[in-house]
Amino acid sequence: MNKKIFTIGSATMDVFVECESANIVSVNTKDKCSSYMSYPYGAKVEMSNFSTKVGGGGVNTAINFANLGYDTTAIFKIGDDIYSQGIMEYFKGHGVHTDCIIQDNSLSTGFSIILTSFQGDRTVLANRGANA
Repeated sequence: MNKKIFTIGSATMDVFVECESANIVSVNTKDKCSSYMSYPYGAKVEMSNFSTKVGGGGVNTAINFANLGYDTTAIFKIGDDIYSQGIMEYFKGHGVHTDCIIQDNSLSTGFSIILTSFQGDRTVLANRGANA
């Protein structure tokens, strides 16, 4: 029996950035301690590594179900830009049906920059774009 799966969720282009010169700054108050990743203000900071990956709950779920052999259709909204092209290209060869993906040229595709510290922690700068 061939089960049909429909996934609904977000689609995002994620850029992972590693920078060895990031500072971890701790701020203590009477009640708590908070840590922040920081860079010198106004500086141009060298990245030690970066990579680009397609992500988002709708995308990840669709790919995983398709990899398990299910007849999978992805439902989400993206822009009509270079990032949406990367997302659509990602689905090629994974067997996910894309006919229910909505492309809106008045919106940007969701985009995130994930800053990774030398300790492995992450800070995410997110633009929800069409996911909103």
